Amino acid sequence: TCPAGTTDADSNSSTACVTCTPGSTGMYVPAGSTGPCSNFVCAAGTYSANTTSATSPCVSCDSGYYATAGAHSCTAWTVCSGGKVELVAPTATSDRRCYTVCPTGTYQVTAVTATSDTVCRGCPAGAVGAGGASACVSCSSGNYVPANSTGSCSAYTCPAGTTDADSNSSTACVTCTPGSTGMYVPAGSTGPCSNFVCAAGTYSANTTSATSPCVSCNSGYYATAGAHSCTIWTVCNGNQFEYSGPTATSDRRCSTVCAAGKYQVAAPTATTDTVCRGCPVGTVGAGGSSACVSCGSGTYVPANSSGSCGSYACPAGTTDADSNSSTPCVTCTPGSTGMYVPAGSTGPCSNFVCAAGTYSANTTSATSP
Repeated sequence: TCPAGTTDADSNSSTACVTCTPGSTGMYVPAGSTGPCSNFVCAAGTYSANTTSATSPCVSCDSGYYATAGAHSCTAWTVCSGGKVELVAPTATSDRRCYTVCPTGTYQVTAVTATSDTVCRGCPAGAVGAGGASACVSCSSGNYVPANSTGSCSAYTCPAGTTDADSNSSTACVTCTPGSTGMYVPAGSTGPCSNFVCAAGTYSANTTSATSPCVSCNSGYYATAGAHSCTIWTVCNGNQFEYSGPTATSDRRCSTVCAAGKYQVAAPTATTDTVCRGCPVGTVGAGGSSACVSCGSGTYVPANSSGSCGSYACPAGTTDADSNSSTPCVTCTPGSTGMYVPAGSTGPCSNFVCAAGTYSANTTSATSP
């Protein structure tokens, strides 16, 4: 009988028994065997640790281990880890098959097959991914979502002071810097920074960031658009009048009242003040919108004069020689001729020589009757 480890390979008792050498293949050849050595390889689920002779019986693997045909030892079942889960359960003859579950922030490009693992790819900027077989979800404007992001879109809202300037959640939020312009940019904003300038009637005192809300001006103050503070309403002074009343968005508009001795050339408008000009010589002006009044002869009225024409009568001893109130009064000097020139006189000094039968002893001025 062929001893254990050998076989009557050609099933011919006239030929020698063949020794089976395991080498890298686990096998067991009982005594009296026939057929080629390959018939005695250990079946899947069993093994023989003897690598030098085929005399050690094949033994079943312990629980938690498996062996393929011809094994010299059993191999522990694979434990799925690192984001992988069980696809095929293990047996005594085969290992556990694990496959990748796409992690959060990625999406599944290709599903697992019998020969290949899942193929995952990171979610693009502007989208979030729950992982697994779920598709990435695009986030709306007002957010900035970097590539490979997870969670909810609201976690990526542009913070206060910044804006999604191009309304594209795949590009970074833009920081708005107030500088000389008051502005407030709430969280989740879209559009350019210029959209968030404080409206007229409100202000934001924050000059370094656009995180402070715009506040309404108190009564008695106003602010134009983009203000960092409110300005107190102007008070019209004594020679002005209120052209337009103040509001929360605009100042009081004061216009000039033409002073006495002047007349109004042009009335005030929404953009220009009153235009005043001095009354010419020979006239007096009450100011305001009144015209200058020409004075009669017997007077001399300098430019820019106010009051009544009577205030400018030529005094006694002088005369309005040319009967023109725009020229100075002429002083009459008696010398060797007695004369008297009453106040408000007109005509040449010769008109005021004392008549025959009268005299004036004053030789220095014509002020004595």
